[in-house]
Amino acid sequence: MNCFNQDRMPPPAPNDGVAPPLGMETMHVRWAGSEVSAVRVNGHAVVIGLSAAHAVSRGEPGSFSGVSEGHLLGVECEMPSGQVLHADAHCFGTVASGRVAVGGAAMQALAYPSAIAGPVELEWAFANGALLVVRAAGLVLRPTASTRFIESMAC
Repeated sequence: MNCFNQDRMPPPAPNDGVAPPLGMETMHVRWAGSEVSAVRVNGHAVVIGLSAAHAVSRGEPGSFSGVSEGHLLGVECEMPSGQVLHADAHCFGTVASGRVAVGGAAMQALAYPSAIAGPVELEWAFANGALLVVRAAGLVLRPTASTRFIESMAC
């Protein structure tokens, strides 16, 4: 075991791309600190591949577990009926700051996995100076076949 990161991999199981892998049912994804691997237009949807999504897990009420922070590896963010309003050439790497507004209300984090209907606007500034702005009719945050959680043990 590495003293800085503990790799918690669920047992191998088929992943249908909708249900979270075992042990990832109470996660929330935060934008700042997430790593974007790709932004692509797929038909009428904008799909953002997150190679590492900054994730926080809160223990169930009444349990002894507290807050666990780390990264979910291999997460996909699909924005149906999406339109890229602005995208610099280098929209990949670390998200330095950003927001996702749902119906005009800014969300600092989203439950993982989640599907949101309604007007969504995403605006992310990357550590390399690039800016990405997308408007869509919804947002789906879901695992890929290889999604797993790596907990940060940093203090």
